[in-house]
Order: sequence, then structure tokens, then C-alpha cells
Amino acid sequence: MACAVRLGHVFAEAGDLEGLDRLIADLERRAQRLRHPQARLWPLVFHASRLTRRRQLAAAETAIDQVRSAALEAWEPAGAPHYALLLGLLRLEQGTFEGLVEVFDRLARWVPDLPVDAPLPLILAGVGEGERAIRTYQQLVSHRAWETSDHMGTIASLNMLAACAARFEDAETAGAIFPVLEPHAGEYAVIPGVAGVLAPLTLTLGELCGTFGRYDQAVRYFERAIEECRRAELRSDAVRTQLAWARVLMRRNATGDRRRAIALGREAQRRADALNAPLLVADAAAFHATLPVPTRNEAPRRARGRRSSEPAGAGGGTERLGAPGRRSLRRGGRRL
Repeated sequence: MACAVRLGHVFAEAGDLEGLDRLIADLERRAQRLRHPQARLWPLVFHASRLTRRRQLAAAETAIDQVRSAALEAWEPAGAPHYALLLGLLRLEQGTFEGLVEVFDRLARWVPDLPVDAPLPLILAGVGEGERAIRTYQQLVSHRAWETSDHMGTIASLNMLAACAARFEDAETAGAIFPVLEPHAGEYAVIPGVAGVLAPLTLTLGELCGTFGRYDQAVRYFERAIEECRRAELRSDAVRTQLAWARVLMRRNATGDRRRAIALGREAQRRADALNAPLLVADAAAFHATLPVPTRNEAPRRARGRRSSEPAGAGGGTERLGAPGRRSLRRGGRRL
């Protein structure tokens, strides 16, 4: 079983979700043959994680309840943390932070060796605890976890810490984490134990490059991330990629960047609405709120330009793609 779990992680890290699905099916057949509650646990864990990322959220919630029941029946001590972690992933995908702080607090007590605190700053910001979010982020940064991270077991934690650095515009930390994550471009950040695919690391690398000013490199990473999101069926992360890409284009402000950023933002808004992902909808709306209002003379000219020169699907080939979003945090009038 330990080998099967590791194989599930390998499939998830490589984005081979067809392989992961085959493994789940094999584990389910094995569990039926053995008729032992312990054997039922792992296929249920993997299945719940896959349903969550496919945004089959009602089915995922049922599967997570089955994980809890199987763990209790098998007297499996690891079942409680897995249940809590899966529930946290589900709540994030549903677009609500309800109960997430408590979930991660319990996880930190149950499995102190698992770096589960990295997403806390964004979760705290999401529930309106801005000051605590900043303090928590500063504590995480002071540990300098990237200096001792050299394997994928901690890459997921660094991936979430990098997302915090990008959101809080911490260029120094972003620059320090980037060399650790860069060799893993093309892989996916995976939560240990549940093979929960977080996001393609190219999305995170693009955000980091955008944070410390390598805009051209950021755009190249986003182009890769869009395709990787499509391949791994990560529709929420496709929206996040589009919004991060649009923000970088607005910062770079080269010829055509503003028009393309607006197109990406509109496409992200449409997809967030279609996914019924409230946090992503709010994040897209926040991006549009930062755009300058065109003057009376500029508006018709831009409209003509779009009709004549804007290609269909100006979101970098995102038509092939099928949602937690991030809200701006303000402190003392400064956006973090």
C-alpha cells in the first residue's frame, strides 16, 4: 500500500491524471477483493481529491465523508488528518474560507512534521483578519523554509508560500524561493498523503517572476501554465493563471499589453462565473476595478481597434480550457 500511495504521488506530480485514475480503479478492485476497511481508505482518499479538483463538489463531499467513515471503521489514526486536509481542499475549491483556519490548526497539531501552515496568510486575509495574516506571513518567512527544501515533499508548502509572497508583493522572498522551484517547472505541486494536485508550478513561477520584475519570463511561464492546466483539468487554476497573466501584462505595459490584459481578464471573469466560484469572481472583479477608465475620446478608438485587430480568444489560446481567488489586502492605504 505504501508503494501504491507513492505511485499516486508520482502520477500527480507529473500531471498524469489518467494514470492516477487507473491506480484508483486498481485500488478499488483490491479493496473489494480484500474486504478490509484499511484497504478501502486509500482509493477513497485519492478519489475524493480527484473529484474536488474536477469541481464535482457534491460528489467530493460525499467521498470525504466516506473517508472519515472508513478511517473510523479501520481504526486508522491517519484518517483524521486526511479527512481534515481533504475538507480544506474542498472548501477552498467551493470558494469559502468557512472553518479553514480551524482545519489547519488541527492539522498542525496532528501532524507537526507536515508543513500545513503555508496557506494560512491568504486564508486569514480571506476571512478579513488582515493584521494576523501579515504577522503569520512574516513568521513563515522568518523560518526561511526554502533554504532547506530539496524534495517534492516540501515543494507544495513552498508553492503556497510563494503564492503568499506574490500576493503581498514581497520581492525579496519571491527571489529567494524562485531558484528552489525553478528546476521543478513542468511538475505539479502535490499535497503529501492525498495526492491532491495544487497547481502547475509554472503558474507559481510566473507569479514569482512578476513579483520581482522579470515580466517577459513571467509571460512565458504563464503560456506553459495554461496548457498544463488544460492537460490536468484544473479549470480553477486556468482562471488564476489568466488573472495573474493579465496583472503582469498591465505592469509590463508594452505595446498591446493593455488590450491583451483586458481580454484575459474578461475571459477569466466569464470562466469564473461559469464555474460558480465566488472567490475567483471577486478576484476578477478586483482586477477590472484596477483598470483606468477610458476617456470619452479613447473609448471609441479602442472599440474600433478591438473589432479590427483583436484576434478571437485573445487569452493566449485559452478557448480550450474549461476557481480560491485572492482579494487585495490593504494596510495603511498600501495594497499588500
